[in-house]
Amino acid sequence: MKDEQKRFFYSLVFPGIFLILIWTIKIAEILLNLDFSFLGIFPLKLKGLIGIITAPLIHSALAHLAANSVPIVILGTGLFYFYNKIAYKVFFLTYLIANIWIWFGARQAYHIGASGLVYSFASFLFVSGVIRRNIRLMAISLLVVFLYGSMIWGVLPLQPHVSW
Repeated sequence: MKDEQKRFFYSLVFPGIFLILIWTIKIAEILLNLDFSFLGIFPLKLKGLIGIITAPLIHSALAHLAANSVPIVILGTGLFYFYNKIAYKVFFLTYLIANIWIWFGARQAYHIGASGLVYSFASFLFVSGVIRRNIRLMAISLLVVFLYGSMIWGVLPLQPHVSW
């Protein structure tokens, strides 16, 4: 049991560090009375390229940040626990690929937040569990559907000010 606890703890470390980083940025933005939205992704514009790296670190409000924080911890921990050999690769590839797609295909506005990571983690955990046909991973796939299945509504353009 001690090895499993250690493995679980280590799977929390990277998502935890990422959360500390994005919360620190938001707190600094509030305390310094700044708006970092200009560091978001602005599609098909040179000024928006920086957002491929910076956009997931910036959130519009504390509610936006909190809404992304819980799934990042849960899904990120699942990623690092069940897929520890490829977790960093999955994290960084989804970080870049999701944001590159936003730069190429989103509406003409600044896009910020870590929702792309949340959708990517949920998609990876679901699809990988189904494809690998491992009973533990398939159970995780079902858990992801149960907990985050309603995220499918987020990919539809229901709210004009929200990226999809």
